[in-house]
Amino acid sequence: MAVKLTAEKKAELKKIFDKYDADKNGELTLEELFAAFKSAGLPMSKVQVANMLSAADTDGSGTLNYEEYLQYNAKEATKENFDKYDKNGDGVLGPEEVTLLAKDLGYDRVTPKVIKDLINSVDKDGDGVINFQEFQNLNAKK
Repeated sequence: MAVKLTAEKKAELKKIFDKYDADKNGELTLEELFAAFKSAGLPMSKVQVANMLSAADTDGSGTLNYEEYLQYNAKEATKENFDKYDKNGDGVLGPEEVTLLAKDLGYDRVTPKVIKDLINSVDKDGDGVINFQEFQNLNAKK
């Protein structure tokens, strides 16, 4: 269930990206990201910001372009959704947690068999639960 950003959210993120792209070159450097977090009142060390940059910098350029910024924000939103349903914090969604997710999506009368079938349809490693990677792939199943 990877989050797809709406046009409104993309426009909001573009404004933020442009605000902190100090040299207006279309990329955020470590220094620009550090300044952005500091300006937003988020206490992050340069090491933490560098780790975040490294995770988001998919092309290995050492900077964050707008597309990478969007992808990172979508992944973070997806992770927040996953964590919302991972009630016991074990890093996976079991049948009870998937049932809650289904109910929140409007499927009030899902049977245990339907839940089991759903889990099995995305459970690539066969462990009977949905991990974060499998959760991200749920949209691809639609």
